Amino acid sequence: MALPLSGLSAEEDWGVESPFALGAGSRGIAMGSAAAAVWGDSYALFWNPAGLYFIERNEADIFHTSLFDESTTYSSLLYSHPFLDIGVISLGAVQLRVGGIEQRDSENSVIEGELKNLQTRYHLCYAKDLYKGFAGGLNLKLDRYDMGTYVGSGFGVDLGLGLETPVQSPVIDGMSVGLALVNLVEPTISLVEREVGDPRSFRVGFSLWRTISSRMNDRLLFSMDFDKNRYAEAHFHIGGEYRIYEFFSVRGGWDAGLPTFGCGFQLNHVNFDYAYRSTDLGGNHLFSLIFRFGSSRTEKLAERQKRRDKELKIQVEEQVDLFEEQFVTFALESGKESLDSGRFEEAIDHYQRVLLWSPGDEEAGRGLMLARASFFAQQGDSLMQGGNFAEALFSYRTAYESLQAPEIMERIEFCEKQIEEMSDRRQVVDDILSRSLELYTSREWEEAVKPIAEGASLLPRPVLEPMRA
Repeated sequence: MALPLSGLSAEEDWGVESPFALGAGSRGIAMGSAAAAVWGDSYALFWNPAGLYFIERNEADIFHTSLFDESTTYSSLLYSHPFLDIGVISLGAVQLRVGGIEQRDSENSVIEGELKNLQTRYHLCYAKDLYKGFAGGLNLKLDRYDMGTYVGSGFGVDLGLGLETPVQSPVIDGMSVGLALVNLVEPTISLVEREVGDPRSFRVGFSLWRTISSRMNDRLLFSMDFDKNRYAEAHFHIGGEYRIYEFFSVRGGWDAGLPTFGCGFQLNHVNFDYAYRSTDLGGNHLFSLIFRFGSSRTEKLAERQKRRDKELKIQVEEQVDLFEEQFVTFALESGKESLDSGRFEEAIDHYQRVLLWSPGDEEAGRGLMLARASFFAQQGDSLMQGGNFAEALFSYRTAYESLQAPEIMERIEFCEKQIEEMSDRRQVVDDILSRSLELYTSREWEEAVKPIAEGASLLPRPVLEPMRA
């Protein structure tokens, strides 16, 4: 099962370098495999499962390269789906296919036909935000070895943690750190009388980025990883990427002593990435495609919030309508009770409140007119009883504006008549008082009293009964 893909000799890495140690995804490989804290696509599950959380849209990813010759290929196919609340799920497979192997019988004679060696790893990965940009990921792996009559399989588990955060600094705009614990459960395959496993290891890394020119919408990113498995030397990986206009990227790196470089193009939601990696056994050209489709998670969250706001608005409107209905019913009953009890000011207040909530309420409109008419008519009656006919006339006319009742008009006419007669009488009284004053001045006492009594008899007396509502 062992195949040295990292450029190390079998003796140097104890002959147990996994055939999947190369990872997948041209972007990460072009950056020297310094990808434990470089996220944004489904290939993150090969470097750090936690980074899978940071993808925004549904993704289908294809990766392919030839190793050594055309008969040896290394490919992967992935699909990822980000959910709104429960995180991101990804599934896929990566396969090393070695062809052109001679078949021989038990006597070591060549048999017609080609023998193929297939080593396939199936992935089921889940990643979720744990707290404000801090994410965790779990990657379940099933390895299958298939060569002629030899078939074996083994199960493994990876665990990853990652944190991404903006930074308030004149030097960098943001940073991320990641830790991947690879093969916490080691996938071990039994072949004939021998067991072959993928050793436990860990990978830790960080990345920093900064915008150089906002006008060009660019970003410069630097990353560094350190990894170690329990049988091999520790490896350092360094990488960098410069992206411009979110369209074109150039990359380079140092993969444990091996130079790497590459580039990437993005058109709408399709990414094409290329990487070149030099090894002791020759260079590798690696290609990957990323197809993104559907609304982004941010867009879905905004749309969901919009729907929730709309539903909340409907609920609030329903509650307001219910409150309005209950309030109007109570106010109408209170207004009618106050009107029947002769508390006209209270009735006016209740009916006015109803009309504020429901301007077109006919019952409140009729009640308000009757209450206003009754109130001002009552006020007019009180003024008329006190002989204030001018003020009483104003109250009666105000009442008549609300209710054109005959009894109100009768009082209006009475007040107008009294005011007119009062004007004439006042002139007579003034003449009488002048005559009485002259007699009084002339010391004619008895004659002076008679005009005063005659003037008092000319003062007006109310003749109408007070109006009742």
